[in-house]
Amino acid sequence: MIFSSLFRRTPSLQHRDAGVRLKALRTLADDDPRLLSLASDDADPAVRRAAIERLNDPLILLERLRQERDAMLREVLGLRLRAVLAGRVEPALTLEQRIALLAESALPAEVMVYLASEARESALRLVALRRVDDDARLLTIALNDQVAEVRVSAAERIADAEILETLARSSRGRDKRVHRLSSTRLEALRAAAAARAHAGALCAELEALQQADSVDAQAAARVAALDLEWTQAADATLQERWSQARALIEPPLVEYRERAGAIARLAREAEALQARCQALEPLDDASTLSAELQRILAALDTLQASETRTRDLLADVYGSLQHQQHEHEAYTARERLLAACEADDGGSAEAYAERWRQLTPPQDARLQARQDQRFAACLAAARARASRPAHPHTPASRPPVQAGGALDTLLQDIDAALEAGELQLAETRVHEAQALLREQPQRRAEQRLRMAVARLGELRDWARWGSRQAREQLCEEADTLAQTELAADQQANERARQVKSLRERWRQLDAAGAAPRAVWERFDAACERAYAPARTAFAAAAEQRKTHLAERQALLAELSALDSATDWQAADWKQLESHYRELLARWRAAGAVAREDYLALDAAWRSAQQVIGRRLDGERERERSRRQALIDQLQQLADGDLGTAITAAREAQAAWTPSLRLRRREEQALWEALRESCDRIFQRREAGRRVAREQRAETTAAALAVCEALEALAAQPPVSTAAAGQLRAEAESLAVRFAELDGLPHDARTALTQRFEAAQADVESQIDLAQRRTCRQAVHALAEKAALCARLEQMALEATPDAAEIAGVGEEWQALDALPAELEQRIGARYRAAQQILEDGSIDGLMARLAQGNAARRQLCIELEILAGIEPPAEDAEAHLSRKVERLSATMNGEPLADAESVIRDWYCTAATADPALDARFAIALVALGQA
Repeated sequence: MIFSSLFRRTPSLQHRDAGVRLKALRTLADDDPRLLSLASDDADPAVRRAAIERLNDPLILLERLRQERDAMLREVLGLRLRAVLAGRVEPALTLEQRIALLAESALPAEVMVYLASEARESALRLVALRRVDDDARLLTIALNDQVAEVRVSAAERIADAEILETLARSSRGRDKRVHRLSSTRLEALRAAAAARAHAGALCAELEALQQADSVDAQAAARVAALDLEWTQAADATLQERWSQARALIEPPLVEYRERAGAIARLAREAEALQARCQALEPLDDASTLSAELQRILAALDTLQASETRTRDLLADVYGSLQHQQHEHEAYTARERLLAACEADDGGSAEAYAERWRQLTPPQDARLQARQDQRFAACLAAARARASRPAHPHTPASRPPVQAGGALDTLLQDIDAALEAGELQLAETRVHEAQALLREQPQRRAEQRLRMAVARLGELRDWARWGSRQAREQLCEEADTLAQTELAADQQANERARQVKSLRERWRQLDAAGAAPRAVWERFDAACERAYAPARTAFAAAAEQRKTHLAERQALLAELSALDSATDWQAADWKQLESHYRELLARWRAAGAVAREDYLALDAAWRSAQQVIGRRLDGERERERSRRQALIDQLQQLADGDLGTAITAAREAQAAWTPSLRLRRREEQALWEALRESCDRIFQRREAGRRVAREQRAETTAAALAVCEALEALAAQPPVSTAAAGQLRAEAESLAVRFAELDGLPHDARTALTQRFEAAQADVESQIDLAQRRTCRQAVHALAEKAALCARLEQMALEATPDAAEIAGVGEEWQALDALPAELEQRIGARYRAAQQILEDGSIDGLMARLAQGNAARRQLCIELEILAGIEPPAEDAEAHLSRKVERLSATMNGEPLADAESVIRDWYCTAATADPALDARFAIALVALGQA
């Protein structure tokens, strides 16, 4: 049995010689499962490489590529995988099988790049291209591949603008499709970059507005314009930045809008107040309007509004109200005097007349004339009362005229008209009464009529006096107006209205009698001078209307020529629309013309505008259909192949810029539909990236857990050899777990690896310290037992050994801890030999052993000094050098050398006589080696 086991043949694949295993491997069939075992588990890299080169299953090759850590073998695995997938290994897989294998997400990028450029079948190259993102390699394929579809597909996947420019330049004159595609995509990329830059500029401008202390009208208008531009140039990558800046500026913007709205409401209230003020009658009470004016002014001050127009308007209202108040006060003062005079409170007519002259008359000519007539009648009555003697037949006690005839009625009408101050009516009735008296004379009626005529004459005198005062005032107002220049912001119509108002008031005064010719000529000349600037302004306006007419006719001709001068098959729609809008703006800004001219021009303008408008609307409809088609295409591709969908989304975004923009609502609806489709596609991509990030996060967390576990092990130093072994096993298990972690993020890989290696080094240091501690303890225990052996040997050399002392040594020996079995056996042999000598007394043999031990110990001391790097004394220098040469020779010959541990064991297990000098040298070497 023993001899059969000695001569049993070891299988060739398990032979310890790698060359034998390599030869045996070459005899295996390609489908032999042992090839996989050799590729995975063989200790020799050359054998594993030879086995890998025999594997034909791409899935097995891919799995081995994931697990292999040796860089050279990984390269071999990659080369073999490329060859298998490219169909260059016999028997080759079918094209369908290889295309299906390309869906495996774990295929390395370099494999896909190789297949995209080196695979024999164009279909396989096309499929591999979908996983290639290296623009430089895509450029090489787009320029050099033999199949046009592959070149085009490679060109479609290039995303770098510089490489696209190189492709467009290199393919000019060589490949029309690739050149056209690369040029188009380059323009789209540049347009997208410009759009992103524009979007970034919009964000920067909005952020600058947001950082301002407050929002004014200009800033609010600019924010509204930026909002409109953002809806047309929104960029998904900058949406968060835009939204953040927009959210920050919204509160001050809302505050400004509320403040502007309040100011606008106050402006409208001010305009309404002005209208109410202008509608006031001369005698209306203006206190309510004054309170309303004060409220509006206080509100403007609260809002700290500096609206010049509104405040100027309120200043005009204030002036009007002040004038109304002064008019009312003047009228009321004269009314009080009239009431006193009419009540006959005992004052003289001259006193009334003097007080009347001192009062300021109202500026309204009608009120002034009416009060003047009433005062004249009242004054005449006062004077009549003062001059009439007192007798029973006073007018107060005179019996009333018997009514019944027409003459009595006329006389009563005359009295009533005189009392009311209606002099014109009284004069008419006087003429009618005089005519009746000529036909039917009546003495008493004639006497009453004469008294009425006298009273009428007196009242006319007073009316003329008041009219003269009013006419003088009108002349002064006309002179003042004539001396006032027409302000730049004053309309000529206002000056004409003022002159017309003066003339109207003059005509009202004519009811009390015509003015003297000199006064009339003075007034008329002043009105003419005041009206002269308005007449000049009206003449200039007429000339301007002629100029504006020529400008509008030129604009009409330009708009009409736009249709005939434009090549509508190759129109620059943006420039055309810009020109068209410019013409519309110029037409709106053109000055006024005569109404009859404007009606004819406006009809012709609208006709020409409709012609251009229909063409622009047609192009907008075509543009809307084109962009709707882009949206429909994205919606169809949204749930399909992600790479194709992303490419289509990018191309759609690049091609989105319209030749003509639609109406804002339609533009917004189309943009939202495109953004929704693009968001679906990019959300799918983001979901994939999120899964990858989660996987990387899980891997990172697992790596962190391994590092923390290893650091926890390093923080617990082992207290025994068994604990050190267990610690090493656990550390090795954690190292295996860390090595199996695949897909660590690049940015965290280095830090985690360094942390793991640092923790691993700490564990190794703890294990080494434990081993050193164990070794020192073993050395101490060995030294104690060796000392007991030396005591027994010394007792044996003595003539009369002490039995009690021998027994004591035995007890001490038993009290010491046991050493490892082999070492315990060796030191026990020395101990038992010393006991045996004590028992049988054979000192001669002990002397010989001690002499041999002395020589051996000297050599052991020299060996330990060499290991500790300590120079020996002069007497052992030659032996020290000789031993170093022997160790060097043994090292070169591959022979094993004694280590410090074996030297120390041999020292203590060797019996020798006491040599303090040699013992001291050995102890120093132990300290130097850390074994003491």
